[in-house]
Amino acid sequence: MSEQVKEYENTTAQSNRVPRVPTIYERREIMVAFADHFRTSVSEQQAFVENAYISVFEDYRGHVFYGKIATIIWAGSPDFVSAVSWDNDRIKVIEIVGSRL
Repeated sequence: MSEQVKEYENTTAQSNRVPRVPTIYERREIMVAFADHFRTSVSEQQAFVENAYISVFEDYRGHVFYGKIATIIWAGSPDFVSAVSWDNDRIKVIEIVGSRL
């Protein structure tokens, strides 16, 4: 492995980009956010969220938004992808690609 690759792997910028598994509380927040977004019940969203692949990024740093985000790949196909953000501890659906309903 080259020295440049080793140096890159050791940077703090890279370590901030490593996602983590959502907490049970965050999964519940995601269920509620999608229930609100699709005007359905939380119980209808529960199976979708429980079967989804979710990654939480605690310290996302974009040009406009800084904070916690999650990417969601819905079960069934990687074509169905969503993202949510937490702004002042309030969750918001910010992107949906594909159609899962």
